Amino acid sequence: MYKKINLLCIILLSSSILFGKEISKNNEYTIKFGFIENKGQVENQEGTINQEVLYLFQGNNLHVQLRKNGFSYELIQAQNMGSTVAKGQLENNELPETNFKMHRVDIDFKGGNSNIEIQELEKGSGEIQYRAKESASSYLTCKSFTKILYKNVYPQTDIEFLISEENGRQSFKYNIILHPGADANLVQFSIFGSNQTQITDKGNLAFETSCGSMEEQIPMSYELQKNGAKGKAIEAKFIQLDANTIGFGLNQDNKKTTRVIDPILWC
Repeated sequence: MYKKINLLCIILLSSSILFGKEISKNNEYTIKFGFIENKGQVENQEGTINQEVLYLFQGNNLHVQLRKNGFSYELIQAQNMGSTVAKGQLENNELPETNFKMHRVDIDFKGGNSNIEIQELEKGSGEIQYRAKESASSYLTCKSFTKILYKNVYPQTDIEFLISEENGRQSFKYNIILHPGADANLVQFSIFGSNQTQITDKGNLAFETSCGSMEEQIPMSYELQKNGAKGKAIEAKFIQLDANTIGFGLNQDNKKTTRVIDPILWC
């Protein structure tokens, strides 16, 4: 039996969601979206439907858009319009006005396949209904997913997008999966929108934005065994090819095996 939960999302960002209610598969009231498919509920800054976005994940201070040939980070910063609460505001149930500042960084698959196959591998806990913009009485029903796979982004190379959960908090990550014969040197990301993109002294990939900094690190990469278990650890690193292009390097790369590059995002 589905459980319906009403929620109102007032998000004045480049990808805003108007209204939604979750249809859960159980009686829990925990709302865990994952990647929500875009069926017309995602808008751009002009208030028109953003057709470039295929899936959207909304974290606490980070939104992630999955697009046809890349993905985007939206770093969000809340700004109170006043440092103090005026006398009488709380008594009248009035809260200080808050603005939201957003900075988006686009990451495109440079030289990648223009016809990527996208697979929805793991479904979320339910479906989400959004009120249609055209009519208050009609809804868009959207599925959510915790794993999306982009097949053959480069030859024999897939990119896996995941939503994981720790201590009740959802977080985003991605894996680059190099199947036997794949060349890691072909994997290149074009970065747009970052104030500065650089490799730090610790080897992390750093994005500077007007809402703060984000960093990706590669703490562990490995060969993938046939049973799906992690095998031999391999050393992977970011390579800055030019001011706006990032590549990946592998030491002792055995192209006869399946290798997984495993970045983690911090912001």
